[in-house]
Amino acid sequence: LLYQSSDMTTNHSFESNGAVFNMTCVTTCGNCGTPGLRTSRDDFILPLTKDDHKMTLFGVFDGHGTYGREAASTAKRIITEAWHTWIPTVSVSSFLESTITLVQQQLVDSEGKADMSFSGTTCSLCVIHGTLLVIAGVGDTRCVVGY
Repeated sequence: LLYQSSDMTTNHSFESNGAVFNMTCVTTCGNCGTPGLRTSRDDFILPLTKDDHKMTLFGVFDGHGTYGREAASTAKRIITEAWHTWIPTVSVSSFLESTITLVQQQLVDSEGKADMSFSGTTCSLCVIHGTLLVIAGVGDTRCVVGY
């Protein structure tokens, strides 16, 4: 078996709480076996700000299975919509937990649009609000915090 992979690097720069953040994301896709390289990327990266850049949400989604791209794209869309409509009267942790639960329900209830029996997405979310850092994750996507 031959392992082949390709890397994609994306750079994001944004301002939050008066500080400028530069984020570099490196994603690798590949395949082991006879099918060859994957023809599509099923991963998405999401940086969003709120409250005049005082609060920032990062998300990384990596779809898997036949409908992995749809699962990751759906998760990104639902979380983006929830973020834009969320009024921070509940804790960040509660917001992340309820939003991830909503994504799960939407994927399960896709009503025949895509069979998610053997497809899905990982999800890592991180919210920075002042000196508060809250991280939530589902699946095997990792979040590494460094200084």
